[in-house]
Amino acid sequence: MQNRYSGDIGDYSKFLLLRKLFAEDRHRIGLVWYLYPDESHTNDGRHIDYLRQQDFADCDPDLIAGLTRVIDNQRAIQALESAELLPNQPIYFSEPLDFHLRYPRQTVEHKQHRDAARSRWLERAIEAIRQCNVVMLDPDNGLQVSSCDKTHQARAGKYAFYHEVENFYRDKYVCVVYQHLHRQSTHRAQIKQRAQELKTRVPGVAQVFALRYAPYTPRAYFILASSQAVCQIRDSLQQFSAGICGLGWDSYVEA
Repeated sequence: MQNRYSGDIGDYSKFLLLRKLFAEDRHRIGLVWYLYPDESHTNDGRHIDYLRQQDFADCDPDLIAGLTRVIDNQRAIQALESAELLPNQPIYFSEPLDFHLRYPRQTVEHKQHRDAARSRWLERAIEAIRQCNVVMLDPDNGLQVSSCDKTHQARAGKYAFYHEVENFYRDKYVCVVYQHLHRQSTHRAQIKQRAQELKTRVPGVAQVFALRYAPYTPRAYFILASSQAVCQIRDSLQQFSAGICGLGWDSYVEA
C-alpha cells in the first residue's frame, strides 16, 4: 500500500469485501497496511472514477460516500482510518516499511539493519492486532517473489513474506491477503499457485478461498480460513457473489 493509492478502486474492493464478510459483532478486524513510501514512476492510484458510477453506489452507498470524502480531502491511509469504513472498532497498523531509505547501502551492516528493523516491525504489527480475530494484510505487490525473497532486499517492503503470513494468521479466525496479478501467466494459474503455496506454507489453514476482482487493474484476495471459519466464509461468499455487490468478482479456487 502507498498513501497515493488511498481511495482508489483497490481500497473499494478491500473494504467492500471486509464489510460484507465480517460485519457481525463477533468479528474485529485488524488491517496491516504494509505501508510503502510513495513512488512517482507510475500513474497507479488514478482509478477513482468508480465513485461516480451507479453500480458501485447501489452496492454500498455508505462506503462510496466515505471514500469520496477521502478523495476530496486527503489521499492518505490516515484519512481511510478515520473515515469509519469498517465495523466494530477495527485496528490499523500503519508503520511504514521504509527501511531501504533508512539503510540504503548494500553493505553487510545495512542489510543486517534492514533485517532487524523488519523483524521489529513484524513484532509490533502482531502485537497491535492481537485482539482481532480477522486480519487483513495489504502489501503493495502481494506475496514474496523469487526475485525478492529476503527481508533485507531493497524492495522487500512491497511484499508480505510467508513467515509473516504464518505469524499473523496464528490463532486467528481468518487472514485475508492482497495479491497483485501480473501479465506473465493467466490469472487463474497465478491464483491457483498462490493458493496452494499458502495452504502448504502456512500451518493450520483449513481452507484457502481465492477471489479475483477484475475492474480496472485485476487483483486477487486470498482468505485463509480456520476450521471454525470455513462454513461461514463459504456461505458468505456465495451470498456475496449472488448479490448486487458480486459484480466484477470471480471465485476461482478453494485449496
